[in-house]
Amino acid sequence: MTISNRLGITELATSQVDRSVTVNEAIAFLEAAAGNFAAVAVGTNSPPGSPAEGDLYVIGASPTGAWTGKAKYATVYYNATWLFMAPIEGYRAYDQTANAKYIYDGSSWSLDTGGSFTTASTTEVLSGTDTSKGVTPDALAAIWEKGSNVASASTVSLGEGGFFHITGTTTVTDIDWATAKDGRAAFVIFDGALTLTHNATTLKLPGGANITTAAGDRAIFVQDSGDNVICIAYIRADGTPLLSTILRSDTSANLTKGYTATGYSAGTKSSGTFTPDPANGNFQYATNGGAHTLAPPSTGTGDSVSLVLDYTNNGSAGAITTSGFTKVSGDAFDTTNAHKFRCYITVGNAGSHLNVVALQ
Repeated sequence: MTISNRLGITELATSQVDRSVTVNEAIAFLEAAAGNFAAVAVGTNSPPGSPAEGDLYVIGASPTGAWTGKAKYATVYYNATWLFMAPIEGYRAYDQTANAKYIYDGSSWSLDTGGSFTTASTTEVLSGTDTSKGVTPDALAAIWEKGSNVASASTVSLGEGGFFHITGTTTVTDIDWATAKDGRAAFVIFDGALTLTHNATTLKLPGGANITTAAGDRAIFVQDSGDNVICIAYIRADGTPLLSTILRSDTSANLTKGYTATGYSAGTKSSGTFTPDPANGNFQYATNGGAHTLAPPSTGTGDSVSLVLDYTNNGSAGAITTSGFTKVSGDAFDTTNAHKFRCYITVGNAGSHLNVVALQ
């Protein structure tokens, strides 16, 4: 007697007696082995040109040729023809070409991990470059869990975790990760007073200035590119703003430095009424090119404004009259070409004042 090419099932002889024994045995054998296909390939759409007897394939979603209409079926080459087996949910196949396992979920064949995988180490999880291994919850926690306290040092190295206490009072000039990866972040609490030294490359701090920490201060650091670490947030334990030396509209402060400004050109005024707009800046200049009226600026949503306006006469200068000011003092405007005047304008609760100073 001969046996089949793939499963070794006894085949019927031409003159065999009691064929039912052989047939029933073959059926039992097939039932036991059904649904597990050792395939030359999984997902193939076109029949091979020269298949060997017994070759088995799992057909892809868009079959052609002799496989047309048999998408996702298993097919075996037997006696120079293709036999087809419809897939059933739970069927499995092994792709001998790709050395990959597949399972049929009722609608498609997909890679079957079999419920097991090669476990990535914590370092591999933190470096984030391996695409062939799985992650356990414990290894994943290394990204966000509270890590061990870190002693302050010139270069602070953060290990496993995403939340750390930095102890001690040693000045810090650089913060790195033991396993570095661009985009990795760390939440930090400082347990004592120390100095964080701003560095435009290795430790970028808000405002570009050093920070003196206090116990309980919190910060967030992110690795941007290589050793380029940025502090994207810093919160003081007492709630005071980090950049308290910056002049704020809602906070009183003592100015210890001066400042410069770029004046705004209001253009040439030759008719109508000119009302300077403080939104264009507190230092403005205009050309007197004809008779017109100067009026006090609007205070917008506030109730006070102080503005300096310079006038320069050109050859067509006209008389400048005023309107709306509570008080006008100082020198008189004239129309002499090239003459200049500085106007100090203030508006407050008591009214508006224009003081004109001739600059020639």
